[in-house]
Amino acid sequence: MSIKRNASDTEMSILNMLINIIDNPLKKTLKSQLNALLVREIDTEKSLILYPRETSNTNGNTGAVAEGSLENSEGHMIYFVLHIFEDNLHELEIFKDNFEPIVEDFDLSKITVYRK
Repeated sequence: MSIKRNASDTEMSILNMLINIIDNPLKKTLKSQLNALLVREIDTEKSLILYPRETSNTNGNTGAVAEGSLENSEGHMIYFVLHIFEDNLHELEIFKDNFEPIVEDFDLSKITVYRK
């Protein structure tokens, strides 16, 4: 089991891309949670449980709110799904279309994002 740590620059960039396509006021809430965020890897695909230090006290939205994808150098798709729980960052799910472990770095310029 991995330990909680600060998010990497790449992870923060992906989270920002996904959050930026969400409508306000939820976008504002989630952006503020990025300021003091810890993460923990939960699988070989590099999915993350997100631990915001600032949280919303509302019983708001729960579920997947944004997705992204990119094609890697081998022609496989890598998917990114941002999940929230009651308007709080909860998980960044990352997986490859063939469910093999992701060993390469992400080319952020190739990510396409869309609202869920």
